[in-house]
Amino acid sequence: MAKAIFYYFPYTEENKKAKKLLENSGLEFETFAIDSREKLAAIAYDALIHDGPKRAPALWDGAEGKFYVGLKEIENYISDRTKK
Repeated sequence: MAKAIFYYFPYTEENKKAKKLLENSGLEFETFAIDSREKLAAIAYDALIHDGPKRAPALWDGAEGKFYVGLKEIENYISDRTKK
């Protein structure tokens, strides 16, 4: 199964909140902190060339081949996968 990858800026409140929600959800994911110019350039290239995330926070679900961008979409992603 493809893992989810969470892209985020570690210094903003919205991104911190999304990361905490994911951590508390019990879902498996990897993180990609956009904390250097090199990483920002890589994300910008991916966004332009490969239809990557246009802003952070963003969650890539490899199984679905889809990005969930912004706090609201990430909240919905978590909610849809943790319903009991």
